[in-house]
Amino acid sequence: KIDPVIWEGEESRIRSLQPTIAEIEERLDMLSPDYALPDEEELENQLETIISLCLKPSKAISSDNIPINHIRRATAWMHMTTALGTGSGGKKEGRAKGGAGSSRKIVIIENADKMYDASSNSLLKLLEEPPPDVYLILITTRKGAMIPTVLSRLRPYAFVDRDSTENPEILKRIFQEEAKDYQSLREYFLYWKELNPEQLKVLARRFIDAVLSRSIKKVDGAGPVDRVDILEEMKLLFSTKSPREFLFSFIEELLIHFHSLLKQGLINPFRMERWNRIVRKHYEAMDRFNQNAN
Repeated sequence: KIDPVIWEGEESRIRSLQPTIAEIEERLDMLSPDYALPDEEELENQLETIISLCLKPSKAISSDNIPINHIRRATAWMHMTTALGTGSGGKKEGRAKGGAGSSRKIVIIENADKMYDASSNSLLKLLEEPPPDVYLILITTRKGAMIPTVLSRLRPYAFVDRDSTENPEILKRIFQEEAKDYQSLREYFLYWKELNPEQLKVLARRFIDAVLSRSIKKVDGAGPVDRVDILEEMKLLFSTKSPREFLFSFIEELLIHFHSLLKQGLINPFRMERWNRIVRKHYEAMDRFNQNAN
């Protein structure tokens, strides 16, 4: 997302981030196999610094869509080779394979389901005739939203949700986090986005209780909810959080709670289906058509 290759010709759009990007690259270079690693404590401090630095460009550059120019530049880079098997920046991109003029390259496309149609068509041409020793990894949580012609040219790998017994082990071994601090991987990533999972859960429950007050049984003896209060609370959160990140996570929480209520028999299935369509319609408006979250 911040690689100079895909911003070639548009450097002005990331000019304010370039000092941060340069520092990230410098620190990563010091952790390459060419250098001896520092002791464990120093290594941990360096990794924490790199993660902290990565937050700035991550928040500044949207990953909600993939412009066609990025696909075209990545495609050009994939076709570029040199006698030493290096990429466009002169750095070795992977172990040379198949003799001179060849190098292994990997391109990871995040949120592949959010590509514009023009971007998908451009990617399709690449998938039909990929360069040798190039690996494209497309990541998505909504496989059904990708166009069939692209999917037909990919080898799918599905990652199922982890259960409650696996979550603690993953948090400890991969993310070096104490499992007791988080109930799930989703909760961990919400905190990483600076969103409060418990706050989202409470707000989603209150919102659903308000909009379905005539068709839903009261849970835990809850009383009537003032819809105006909920909207005011949401406006306040919008002003302190990234609107898109907050609203996407809030909608996901709504869907999770809807399905929980359905399993418990606390909501009329027909009303549930109607509201499910409404919620997904707004999610799609932001996700696919880039509608303003406000």
